Amino acid sequence: MTLATLFCMLSLILPAQAGGDTGELAEPYVDGSYGFSIRPPSGWQLIRQRVPERHGATLLQMVQSLGPARSHQIILKHTETTRAVPMNAVLREVADKLTLEFTQVEIHSQQEQEIAGRQGGYLSATMTRSGEATLRLQAVIEIAPRDYFVLIYTGPAELRQQSEPLFARVLASLTLLGDRLGPKLLDEALATGATWLASLQKAQLPKMPPSTRHFEVEMEGKPIGLVKVSQWPTRWKGRDGVRVSEEGWTFDPGGQVRRLQSRTFLSLDLVQERWQTSITLWQAAGKDAQEQFDNAFEEGLRDDEALLTSQADSLSQPAQQNQPIKVPGSYLSRALIKLLPRLVGRLDQPRRYGFTTFDHQRVGLVFRVMELKGAAALPTDAVVDVKAARDSKAESSTDQDPVQKLYRIDVREGLVTAPSTLYVDETGEILLMQAGKVTMRPADAKSLERLFADRVSEADRAMRRLEAAYEENESRFLRKPQPR
Repeated sequence: MTLATLFCMLSLILPAQAGGDTGELAEPYVDGSYGFSIRPPSGWQLIRQRVPERHGATLLQMVQSLGPARSHQIILKHTETTRAVPMNAVLREVADKLTLEFTQVEIHSQQEQEIAGRQGGYLSATMTRSGEATLRLQAVIEIAPRDYFVLIYTGPAELRQQSEPLFARVLASLTLLGDRLGPKLLDEALATGATWLASLQKAQLPKMPPSTRHFEVEMEGKPIGLVKVSQWPTRWKGRDGVRVSEEGWTFDPGGQVRRLQSRTFLSLDLVQERWQTSITLWQAAGKDAQEQFDNAFEEGLRDDEALLTSQADSLSQPAQQNQPIKVPGSYLSRALIKLLPRLVGRLDQPRRYGFTTFDHQRVGLVFRVMELKGAAALPTDAVVDVKAARDSKAESSTDQDPVQKLYRIDVREGLVTAPSTLYVDETGEILLMQAGKVTMRPADAKSLERLFADRVSEADRAMRRLEAAYEENESRFLRKPQPR
């Protein structure tokens, strides 16, 4: 089992961003790099791509369609100023810019107030452009001197009675998670990670024998899916390396099915890598709903320090080619993530590694911190089928219990987000993974077949039928088997 599988499965399990605005809020969106948590409106589309700006960046966009060519949105920005500015002056500057940009500007509210435990300000206004009245809601939060978060709503003025209370609930959900990244600790962790990667590259990746493991996925204690992970030595473009293939299925109580397929390659000298990830969504037609089918596709190709990536969030969208990236010494390849923590060794010695990894949703590098916590016991409410773990780990098994010692590893984005927790044996094989409401544990292939075979067969038949309608996008679905 792999750390990357956990990240992929968490994305796979997340509910689809669809449906109308119920006035309720969705589960928190957490950004460990910038150190905040916020709850978007339920059903709104999230655009996670970070967009650099002159004095900061757009960190998150929340968008809901209101019909043809109409929408409203809430965006969260990070911005910095060259000098300290009193909050009342910040609000006056915002109001002045609106007056210059629009006509018939009416300021409804302009006040200083505490937001997320910090000094802040709030402005509400309507204005007109091209004969259309627009509502602007804006909150400014000073997170440090000359350092701000800005939350902005833009939408039709006639929706003010619904939009302003909704914006207030989203704003109230904003939580600052602490010092962003803890610069000193992060720098130390990244240096440790870069040193470890350099030593691994010098020694070259050890050749690992072929293996296949099966895992059950649970949500709040209820089985909702399965994952199969296969690994084998291979050769690509003249280089020896390792290939990891993953296939996972999850089944929502509401009938939505998601299939994850992922293939990665890494050369033994860590110089070349390639990955492809496909997430396919299907839901059968219901009494009052049409059949749903969609696919998201991601891929990356790296040669030494040069990384090329692309992604398509939907079948209706062409693939987006991203700008090439020169990766730093702390860069952890997608394939190498899949081999941790079996490679780090000395699991009994607590320490911290920092890495940078590529995130397709944000279209850039993010920080991942892996903390080895040393020897640990399973949570009191955790149940691990030792026989299933043993049988999943090797083709042959004995009556001897291989689990002599357990070790805990926490993985998080940055230093401030809630960690995903892994419990591993002395070889680094994972016996339990916990992330929020999601749990993954080794399972016997036959027991998984009894639980999910019928549902997998039904969904697979439907997906094959619908894939045929998108023949030009066939490569997204990763149906062709890879040679071993």
